[in-house]
Amino acid sequence: SPNDELFIMFIRNFSSVLVLLSSSAHAADLSIGSDVWRIPTDGGPLAAQTAQVGDTITFDWTNIHDVWIHPSGTCDVTDRIEVGTAPPAVYTVAAGDAGMDLTFSCDVFDLAHCNAGMLMNVYVGKEIAIDSSVWQIPGDGGPLPPITGVRVGDTLTFDWTGTHDVHIHPVNTCDQANRIVVGTSPGASYTVQEADAGSDIFFACDVFSGAHCNNGMIMTVSVLPLVTDETMTDMPTPSPVSMGATSSPTVGGTSGGFAIQTAGILGAVALVAATIML
Repeated sequence: SPNDELFIMFIRNFSSVLVLLSSSAHAADLSIGSDVWRIPTDGGPLAAQTAQVGDTITFDWTNIHDVWIHPSGTCDVTDRIEVGTAPPAVYTVAAGDAGMDLTFSCDVFDLAHCNAGMLMNVYVGKEIAIDSSVWQIPGDGGPLPPITGVRVGDTLTFDWTGTHDVHIHPVNTCDQANRIVVGTSPGASYTVQEADAGSDIFFACDVFSGAHCNNGMIMTVSVLPLVTDETMTDMPTPSPVSMGATSSPTVGGTSGGFAIQTAGILGAVALVAATIML
């Protein structure tokens, strides 16, 4: 019946909203205060930061400054995007920013501040999906295929069927001494920390007293060093990463895009709900 069709439509839209709200629940505020957003005394650039999709980056300052995003990654203003010319200037990290380096700059006085080093790179962590076609006992005796090019701020998410778990082993063996639990249920995730920069992380399945690990279910994830102004130009071009089946598409956008898209979908769900009530 028409009412049944409307109810199904409502459930489908509501599920999409729950996915988006789950992401926004983890959002944080990255505060760049006046003690940071100023001309650096060492010639700059300002210290690099990391953020996640949905995070809000808030810039505050005294004296005369502003905030722009430079797609060039330098003081080249081609296609620059205005964030704000008065404090506080706010940027909400959008899904389309994942895996990207956002370069924020102060452009006052014909770029005098930018040229003096007042620009900052913010890396937006990407999602690396390791699905059930990968997180399983390998048929060739293992180990599982390694992942390289991972950066601080990236999040690895493990999914599986059957009986598995995820632990971090301090060394690339099945020795469980000083292991770290990542998760015992599908959807277990780990966000790469600064302490992991420039090193390898060893993920293993330890169920059945380590039987799965001993059968090759162990994976090496290589983390790139932290980005500095010297290494910035050496970073690989970002691209979507998925181990196994293609991950669900994400919604892109520009400044404030995440909040706007969420509000739009909530409105759509409300409209469907109202229609059902008629």
